[in-house]
Amino acid sequence: MFKKMKNNNGSTLVLLVMTVAVISLLGTSILGVTMMNYKIKKTNSDMKYSFYMSESGLDRAYAEAYSVVLEAVSEANNAAKNKINEFDIVKLTELSLSPDLYSDIIEDYDGDGVYEYKQDAIKALSKKVFEEKYIDIVKQDMYKALMGVDPDGSVSNGILVDDEEEKLKLYVIKKTFDDFDMDTPMELSISSEYTKKKEGIIRTTDVDLIVEVPDYNESYTVETVNLELNPFWSKVMTAENINIDKQGETIFNGEVFINNNLNLEGSGTVLFMQDLAVKSNISIFGDKEMISGNVYTSNILMNGENAKFTATTKNDNTVDYEGVVVQDDLEMNAAGQEITINGSYYGFGYGGGAKDNTLNSSIIINNNNIKGITINKGNFDRGNLYLLGTSYIKGISPYATGESLSVRGNYVAYTKALNYTEGGAAGKYDFGNVIFNYDDYLPYFPQLVEWFVGESGVKTEITAYEKAEYIKKYQQLGGSSLELLGGKIKINNSDVYTLGAYINGESIITSHAPLEDWPALKAGIGKTFNTKVKKLGYEHSSNGNDEYSINEIFDNIPLNFNTEIMNGSELLYVNKVSRTYGDNKKYSLGSDVKSGLIITNEDVEISGTVDFTGVIICAGDINILDDGADKTFNYNKGVVSKIIAENGLQEVVFKNTTNVGSVSITTFGSGNDEVNVDFNPLLKFSNWKIK
Repeated sequence: MFKKMKNNNGSTLVLLVMTVAVISLLGTSILGVTMMNYKIKKTNSDMKYSFYMSESGLDRAYAEAYSVVLEAVSEANNAAKNKINEFDIVKLTELSLSPDLYSDIIEDYDGDGVYEYKQDAIKALSKKVFEEKYIDIVKQDMYKALMGVDPDGSVSNGILVDDEEEKLKLYVIKKTFDDFDMDTPMELSISSEYTKKKEGIIRTTDVDLIVEVPDYNESYTVETVNLELNPFWSKVMTAENINIDKQGETIFNGEVFINNNLNLEGSGTVLFMQDLAVKSNISIFGDKEMISGNVYTSNILMNGENAKFTATTKNDNTVDYEGVVVQDDLEMNAAGQEITINGSYYGFGYGGGAKDNTLNSSIIINNNNIKGITINKGNFDRGNLYLLGTSYIKGISPYATGESLSVRGNYVAYTKALNYTEGGAAGKYDFGNVIFNYDDYLPYFPQLVEWFVGESGVKTEITAYEKAEYIKKYQQLGGSSLELLGGKIKINNSDVYTLGAYINGESIITSHAPLEDWPALKAGIGKTFNTKVKKLGYEHSSNGNDEYSINEIFDNIPLNFNTEIMNGSELLYVNKVSRTYGDNKKYSLGSDVKSGLIITNEDVEISGTVDFTGVIICAGDINILDDGADKTFNYNKGVVSKIIAENGLQEVVFKNTTNVGSVSITTFGSGNDEVNVDFNPLLKFSNWKIK
């Protein structure tokens, strides 16, 4: 007999097997999902890395562009500073020689001949230089900086990284590169392409790089020098005598003062572009030509054949009379001579009919073969001819004629009796009413009409203005022996005031000026003459002196004091030596000196081709030699002020001397060394795209 057993072990095993199978299946699924997530995450990571790397190319591009901008700003700033530094005293000197050409940069604000820089113009120039330099450098360097440069200096291909695993490359397209200026920014289209080679991933990031021109804030310093103005360093040249014996051209671009005589010899041309003041005589020898503006002197003596003198009046509001102002005579003494005066001529020596040959202004033509004399009023408001005296004849006693403008030989009219004609044409000058002087008889000298027959036999002297009428009557009554020079004497539209008669064309004319006003007229013109010749053009001074002397300068300089400083081509020379009559102590000035200040009691000898800007104060003679080379002397207060200030001459050479005002010179210099630029914004990205 069998026993039946009951238990659950079999089902449990089956359940276990099934459970293990399910768990295994789930594990495999989970592992698969996990691996898939890993792969997805890795792919995303690679993509992010690729995008990051492509963006890193743009970061590098920005850094390179910023570096170019920094360099451009620095270089442009230096260029602007250098431009500002150009506008110093030396540059001001150069520009002041041609003020009309540089009126956009310099201006004579006070009307005293001292030119200063226009600040707004300097600012604009420095800004322009900055902008042009900045634009040039950015155009020159930006593309190369972005693309890279090969060892041979050529622009590279833009590859930043290239190895077995990856490659990073930039592509740059010039959109508004060539049009880059103040109004048009530079725009570059940049693509940064990153390749992860094994994975075959390529990612590109695009952006537009915008480069602009910064605003330049100018940085500069302004320096002003104030000095008391001594009248002698307001002239380009001062000397005891100036002797010019040369061919070629000599030009004085500045006022000239001569304490004694000006002697011009040889041939060539001498031009005085501003006031010429000569205390004694101007003598023109040879066939020299003198061209001038306003002239103030005692006599003008033309002694050489074919000598020529041309003067053009310049307006001068500091005095009442300007033009050619002569205390005594203007003489034409040789054949072929020519005079042209455009404006005014004032011969203010008033004889008043005096018999003595003192300062008695006239124009005297001692040669009948001159080329001519012309006086033009032109457009000058005060185009006047004033001759307050008459010419003289030398005899036992000087004889005052009635001619303010005389021609040699015309004195014959005063040797002739004017015959009575029907109707009494000779009037009071009829031979029965005048007496000739027989007391001064000489075998070679004729008798001259001297007196009227007065009441009760008392003689009355014939005055100068009556002698003017006498010679005019002589011509009217048919006097045929007068020299009128065939129309070579021309006075065009001038207002004429003469004591005696004058010739114009073929006629003898009297002016009938009111003689009672002439002493005051002489005093007025004489005041102008004294201002220009004795006070060097300055009416008022610090010490009230009536005449300024160069001696007060040399009284401050010790004997045998000698300072000679050469700074490049700029000279400072101060010297005082012991002088004796006839010695040969001299200083030689040559072409190597371009500017400076020379103060000496030696003679100064000038040779070679000279273009000198500055001042020469010479208590001796200045001799400009005959070497055929052109010479130019330019005055500039800026140059002189700079030299005086830098060398302390105001407290030594010019200490306690006459001053007639002050001089202020303004110059520019660059400011601090920092880059003075507004950088916001110069660089920016726009239109960012990821591909």
